Amino acid sequence: MESTYLNVDCILQSNQSLADIISYLQDDIFILWNESNDKGNSVGLETKLIDTKTPQADISKFLDLFESLPATLAIILKNCNEKIFDIGFESGTQLDTLIDSSTVIRLSQLGFSIGIRIYPPYDRSAD
Repeated sequence: MESTYLNVDCILQSNQSLADIISYLQDDIFILWNESNDKGNSVGLETKLIDTKTPQADISKFLDLFESLPATLAIILKNCNEKIFDIGFESGTQLDTLIDSSTVIRLSQLGFSIGIRIYPPYDRSAD
């Protein structure tokens, strides 16, 4: 079985409300979850890009969106307790992927971490 890039989930956690950021980005993102509890506020987002083959395009799209936030929203993003791009792959054979150095610099400037999630192969014969 071939390994496959699945997607990038953007995870933000904050003590502040993230509603204004979500509202501002709503035309360019899918909201996976938006939760508030005693630990604060947590959202999971994906880009609306289709059929991307590597995480580079999805991460770059998110960075473009975040870098264009108005100052008041950029402060909310900066103050998040956690900012993660969680890259998902389905396991199988060897898979090579690259996040270029200019993207790594942009990630660092916004304070994002990278997570890698490897999912077991999906049994498509069960469908």
